[in-house]
Amino acid sequence: MTFLAILIVVLIYNHWLGEHPLRRVVSFAGYQRWFANQQLAAGLRFVVCLAIPLVCALVLIALIARLPNGLGAIVWLVFSLAVLFYSIDSVNVAQSIEAHLQWLNSLSENDEIVEVTARQHNFIMNTGYQAFQSIHPVLFWFLLLGPMGALIYGLSRRYQEGLEKDDIEAQRLTQVVYWLEWLPVRVSGLIFSLLGNFDACIKAWLENLVSLDMSGKALLNTLIQQAIFRVDYSGAGDISVFKGLARLDVAAFQSLLGRTLYGWLGVAAAMTIIG
Repeated sequence: MTFLAILIVVLIYNHWLGEHPLRRVVSFAGYQRWFANQQLAAGLRFVVCLAIPLVCALVLIALIARLPNGLGAIVWLVFSLAVLFYSIDSVNVAQSIEAHLQWLNSLSENDEIVEVTARQHNFIMNTGYQAFQSIHPVLFWFLLLGPMGALIYGLSRRYQEGLEKDDIEAQRLTQVVYWLEWLPVRVSGLIFSLLGNFDACIKAWLENLVSLDMSGKALLNTLIQQAIFRVDYSGAGDISVFKGLARLDVAAFQSLLGRTLYGWLGVAAAMTIIG
């Protein structure tokens, strides 16, 4: 049932471009705002805010376990799908890439190579990390801990998004999310190497396997760049050459992100077989 739940989520995720109907019904943002108004210490506020829905989920899981096998399996699948869809984000990578390609096409010889190269680099880094955060850690923690794992990451991300930048909890939540993403980043990186430029990517993966200094976003970007045979733009003498090289990078990047989701299906299948 775990593999089936992930298969359904991945297939729908690839074609899901709308809002989250579950989040409209059950608004975590409103729930978080209520907690923010309570007289609780900052660290305690986060713990209690997450503890209540997690305890409710545990109670539901315990009740599902008491159902007859056939009915229990169906209810568990429905519950797991609800948790997964609540925890993941809807990210329209294709739309972002389309907008970026339009920008590339609009470039002229008056544009500076250094500036457009930086924008190309930032686009791949930011879009890659956004796509990663939207689903990869949720799948990882669901495989490891079931619905509880997916909820822990999903609600932590929702909590982080609801904080102001100057909030006393913001730095603490950055660390929480960093550690929740530490293993998923490395699993995704391994998948990148298997589905992309293996030699270069696996070398970078091994060099940073146990690193605690590099952020998840920076490591993910490094691994993506190695996996897609990233073009060296330093040799681009003019904008027209840069545009051709950049399009190659974007096409390889889009293809890698699509294949990586199915790589996660492979991980799920392997873990199901291992038991």
